[in-house]
Amino acid sequence: MSRFKGVSEQIINDVRAGWRQIVREMGGVDRTSKVCSVAISQVSIYGSLQGDSLPSLATVLAAETDLGKAHVTEALARATGHILVPIKPLAQGDLSAHLARVGGETGEVFNRYAAALSNDGKVDAEERREIARELQDLIQAATAALGHLQVQPAQVVGTRETASV
Repeated sequence: MSRFKGVSEQIINDVRAGWRQIVREMGGVDRTSKVCSVAISQVSIYGSLQGDSLPSLATVLAAETDLGKAHVTEALARATGHILVPIKPLAQGDLSAHLARVGGETGEVFNRYAAALSNDGKVDAEERREIARELQDLIQAATAALGHLQVQPAQVVGTRETASV
């Protein structure tokens, strides 16, 4: 009997697939075992389609932190109808430059959409992919701006000291 009552097999398989991806990208079970402080055999069991165990939160956190990628967490986010957007704080740069990029990328999204509609009034599969790529660029630009704001100390906007925020 599964210990995952009420959780679909698809979600469990997605979590396991995310774990296997972590193990591959970390260089195998030996390194993953060391980073996560779990037995080598347990690292393998977590990714097994027949296993009845999943990695603990602490194990996933250790692996994803070391790797710098969130494969299991992304699987869980998808299962609940969410997406992860990495925010990497930026210590440098000018907020106005980040916001200008956000504006430019927003324009690109609308341009792609308008171009798609101008052809035949519909958005086909290839046009959807192009719009999705533009949206990814917009998300990256927005998260860079957000990361910049999160790393900057609280300042009063409009003073000489904040001109480079």
